Parts: sequence; C-alpha cells; structure tokens
Amino acid sequence: MSSYTLALQTEEDFLRQKSRVQWLKAGDRDTHVKSEAIRHFQNILGCSMPSRHGSRSLRNVIEKQISNDQADYMSREVTNDEIHKACFSLHPNKAPGPDGFNAHFFKKTWHIVGDDVINVIQEFFHSGLLLKELNATILALVPKVPNPSKMTDFRPITCCNTLYKIIAKIIANRIKPCLPDIISPSQSAFVAGRRIGDSILLVQELMRDYHKDAGRPKLALKVDLMKAFDRVDWGFLLDTLASFHFLLKVINWIKVCLTTPKFSISINGELAGFFSGKRGLRQGDPMSPYLFVIAMEVLSKLLANHIMDTANFKYHWRCDKLKLSHLSYVDDLIMLCHGSYHSALVLKSALDEFFLLSGLCANHAKSNIFILGVPVAVGQQLINLFGYSVGPLPIRYLGIPIISSKLNLRDCSPLVDKVSSRLSSWLNRCFSFAGRLQLIISVLTSIQVFWASHLYLLKRIFFLGK
Repeated sequence: MSSYTLALQTEEDFLRQKSRVQWLKAGDRDTHVKSEAIRHFQNILGCSMPSRHGSRSLRNVIEKQISNDQADYMSREVTNDEIHKACFSLHPNKAPGPDGFNAHFFKKTWHIVGDDVINVIQEFFHSGLLLKELNATILALVPKVPNPSKMTDFRPITCCNTLYKIIAKIIANRIKPCLPDIISPSQSAFVAGRRIGDSILLVQELMRDYHKDAGRPKLALKVDLMKAFDRVDWGFLLDTLASFHFLLKVINWIKVCLTTPKFSISINGELAGFFSGKRGLRQGDPMSPYLFVIAMEVLSKLLANHIMDTANFKYHWRCDKLKLSHLSYVDDLIMLCHGSYHSALVLKSALDEFFLLSGLCANHAKSNIFILGVPVAVGQQLINLFGYSVGPLPIRYLGIPIISSKLNLRDCSPLVDKVSSRLSSWLNRCFSFAGRLQLIISVLTSIQVFWASHLYLLKRIFFLGK
C-alpha cells in the first residue's frame, strides 16, 4: 500500500511540473513579441531617474527613527537556525527562478544540501557580496485584463532564485518588527496589528454623501500610482533607510539585493533578454512590500510638514480631530481635505515633492477627484490643479465598492461576476464531488465573506453566492 501511495505521489509531482510547461504553437517563432516585451520592460526597469534638485533633505523630513536596540537587532549575526526557518517558511511550490529549483527541492533535500545552503547565506551576510547568478530573475507576465493586447496590460511578477529568497526573507523578517514604530497610522499594509478592514470602513465613512449636490465643502482624491513598485528610485529608498537610522551594514545588504539583479522575460515558456535593472522593487521579492511601505512613509512626513508650514490649511471636516490627510494601503492612495483651493494646493505641493524624490508618478487617466459643497468655479480650479477627472461613484478601494449611499444590486455586480467567472472556469475540469465542495467552501465562500465583513449585502446576493 505504501508503494502505491508513493507512486501516486510521484505521478502527482510529475503532472504538477508538466502543467507549468507552456509549449509554443506550431509555426514561426514570434520574435517581434519578445523584442517588444524586452524594450517595454527595459524602459521601465532599466532607466534610472535624473538627479533630484531643489528638494529638502530626507533627514529633515523624517523625525521618528528606529531605536538603537532595533538597529542592532537588524544588524546582528545571522544564525543557522534563522536560515533554516527562512527557507522552510517559503511556499514550496512557487515558480522557481532561473536555476529551476523551488523551495520544495531544498526542503526535501535539506539533509543533503542544507550545509551548503547555510554556507552560501552566511557568506553573503559576512562579506556583503552576492554572486550575480543568484540574483538573476525571471519576469513572468500576468495579464491584468481578460484579453491583453499591449505590454501595459501585463503585470511583471518576478521569479527569484530560492537562495536569494532566503536572504531576502531573513532581511524582511528583521525589518517587519520595526515598522509599527516608524510607520504612521495612515498606512495599514504589512504593519503588525493593522487590518485592511479598518482602512475600508474608514474610507467608506469618509466618502459618504459625495453623490449629493450640496453639503459641507470637502475634497477627496483617489490617486493611482503608475507602475508603483517598478518606479521606486533606489537612491531615494536607500536615503530613506539611512534617515530612519538603519545601520550602514543593513543598508549595504539591501543595496546589494536591490542593485544586482538581471532580468529575463518568460514568453511562451522561453526566456528572452538579459538586462540590468536600475530602479524598482521586484514584485515577488520578500523584502519589497516592507521597503515600499517605508518609501510611502516619506509622503506621510511630507504632508505633515507641508500642513504644519501652512496656516490656512483645513482638514476634511470629519478628519479634523484625527488630523488625517490621507490613507495609504501599499499603492492605493486616498487624500482628503477641505474643499478650499488653498488646502488642495498643500496636498498638491506635498505630492509633487514626493514624486520628485521617489521617482513615482500619478496615472492621471486612472486617478479621480471628488468634490462636494463648493462653487462651480472653485470646483473647476481644483480639477485643473490636479488634472484628474471627476470620478464616478461608487469607486473600488481594496476590492470593495466604496458607496456614498445605500447599497444596491448594481454595486454588487463585481462580486457576482467574480463568483460566476470562478464557477465557469471550473466547469470543464475533472473534479470529484468532494473537490467541488471544497472549492466552494474555501474559494467562493471566502470571496463573499470578504465583502460581507465590510458591507451589508443584499439577501439576493447571498442567494447568488451559494
């Protein structure tokens, strides 16, 4: 019986590996697509931003820093047990990097390769040098729309080598405990003790009544950051870490990890190109979420400084006691203030300075402005100031529709569509009855529960979700 079980497991592993292969269709090789992909992503990742002039020093912007104990904690010697835990915490079946070995391989063969892995990782943390081959990276293109027709319709997800992931995981695990002390309450992503639901409920309340024709003067901005992770300037990020009192030893570890990758693009199962990056954080790198949150904290500090330096700034009337000017969840940014032009100008100047420093920029086509309770002339001034279009309601924030009135069936159509698309994708697959039941319980129910935890869903929606 044990040999039969082993044979089934071996067959399952073989089929899982085989399912990753995407064979080219019969015919000529489409070199044009490869060339276009290389050109597009090399322009994004392989272009550094010009020198920043006229901006204030980050050390003058960032006042709250990590403690000496936290700095020493991050720079302490790496232990063998820490390396072992980092390796075994990685998802076993994530797509491998260029070397072809995923975390599952290292876990199963740890008794053979464990000592060598430990030696490689220890060598990096002792010398601060990283073999370039270890930081070679595959860009897997994930469609953002059902029928992608151009390169901007793809999201580049990086597939890093497992040895590099172990290094990055160790650094990330050391950064994570320090974030609650240096990240302002306006950010809630990847910070221990802060929940996504709090941000959704708060935005839901602050966006109320924007559908009305009259009310207290107020302004809200939904800022879409264009290619946010891919555009972060390395120099800015390293300066930010130094301003937060990260020790030079830790900054050098991060610098080596950031600045040494080489990228190849996976197209139809083949790798194309081999180019260096000059900016950006890799989506798929264990460090990237925490580094991006630290980078976005500069915006929080700039906003606080600009507001403090301006006597005539007025907060959104519901945010006055909290002194809340914005909410940020990774690259989802909501900014709020009174509906006056002078208050909006403060937000604009802080945002422009942040863009100048960080290399990020707003996607004007996807950013929106919401105005209530101001004269038509003032409203037009605000629209011209930011260059954003007046947004339709409801807006989507963190996957949930932000409604300004009572929820109706049309507002719930994204939920119904998402459940329907999942069901249609399962119809042609050979699942047992138990397998289908498990999918419904674990996938469909979780989608509905996420919505229901933030909105009072209609009874009809509960019926459709069953």
